[in-house]
Amino acid sequence: LVMKKFTFIAEYKKGTYISQYESSNLMEALVIWADNLDIQFFTEKVKAKIQEKVRDNFYSPVSIEKVDNVWCSSYVIFRSLLLLNIVETV
Repeated sequence: LVMKKFTFIAEYKKGTYISQYESSNLMEALVIWADNLDIQFFTEKVKAKIQEKVRDNFYSPVSIEKVDNVWCSSYVIFRSLLLLNIVETV
């Protein structure tokens, strides 16, 4: 099983939050990211809403045209936009 490293760049409210996780695929990495959100920056309520959204296929990240291994997704979390860019890092 080949593990890949994914870098998550989340912009939410007035902050930018960057983290990395290893996983065999993008969707698994996305769930790991959501499950590991730091409650110092995201309340339990916000974290639970993000976890719910990333598990919903409607919100699956879309690949960025003409750019390899980069995806984007956005979620409205209690009337605030969370913009998430994901980069598969070599």
